[in-house]
Amino acid sequence: MTMKRFAALLLASFALAAAGCGGGARAVVGGSADCAYIATFQGRSYSGVAVEIAPVPGRRLGAAHLPPCDDTGGAIPPGPGERLPVAELPGVPSSVALVVLGQDDLVLVRDPKRLPDEVRRLMHAPA
Repeated sequence: MTMKRFAALLLASFALAAAGCGGGARAVVGGSADCAYIATFQGRSYSGVAVEIAPVPGRRLGAAHLPPCDDTGGAIPPGPGERLPVAELPGVPSSVALVVLGQDDLVLVRDPKRLPDEVRRLMHAPA
């Protein structure tokens, strides 16, 4: 993960904490439209969702592609993006959610408005 993306993830996490998210709140990682954390895998787009409990990865599936962040308005050409190693989230079809290997603070989901229970359980650590 690049430093810029890490900083965006960290800011999103702080914003969640400051907002006092309730039980039904959903956190999509990414700060602006240009730098939203949206990866593609097998022709599908997935949004990054912040989690407090590290997901346990299932079977390794390959690599998703995270496009470069073009937040300079074209002043600096964007790089090639990143390859993210991904795995299944046990109990959830890979067409719905993915675990990013090596990142224990987010999962990738197809529809952040319709999260599976397995993802919801990862969003809030027990008190």
